Amino acid sequence: MGQRVLVQQDETLWSVAERELGDARRWIDVFVKNFKTLEAVVYVRAGTELEMPNDDERYEPGPGPAS
Repeated sequence: MGQRVLVQQDETLWSVAERELGDARRWIDVFVKNFKTLEAVVYVRAGTELEMPNDDERYEPGPGPAS
């Protein structure tokens, strides 16, 4: 299990990824890791406990829709 952190007031997944993982662009990795906990990616409540992904847990988008 990865490190767990609490979301602070006015934080976003972007800011949590920057603070905890050193790369704000990994916000999607945090979202994927905590998909069942989060109701929406737009708003994260202060006090929500999130599990941080490990370095090898990176979201890889699949191919786009067929044309």
